Amino acid sequence: MPNNITFASARKKVGYCCITYTPCATPTPSFALDSANINTLMQAMVDTGCTEDYIRIEEGRCVGSVNGRNTFCGGILSDFNTATANCPIQDCTQPFQVGVFTNAAIDVANGVTVANGNRGETQGFPPNH
Repeated sequence: MPNNITFASARKKVGYCCITYTPCATPTPSFALDSANINTLMQAMVDTGCTEDYIRIEEGRCVGSVNGRNTFCGGILSDFNTATANCPIQDCTQPFQVGVFTNAAIDVANGVTVANGNRGETQGFPPNH
């Protein structure tokens, strides 16, 4: 079980009900968190596939998706296990929090250091979005 835990919170803006998290376009990968069950950083892992290092976004889902997930890891940020393309993850569960869970080890896979240096962008949405 990961032992380093960090929570980041965002305050809701007046008239807004959701927040969306998107990995930056560069560097590649800008999202990469290790999973005991992943052999490559070229796919997403969610929920029970994330056991080593992961982020937790309560009921996070790709914009427009019906798949609500809680944990995300691998080399792609998506709510679909084994996805090969990033998607913006929307969170409409307040308070907006992202938990970062790690096992405190820097792992190397395919020459890329994971669980280190993740970057992203956030954007709020009004209720009708």
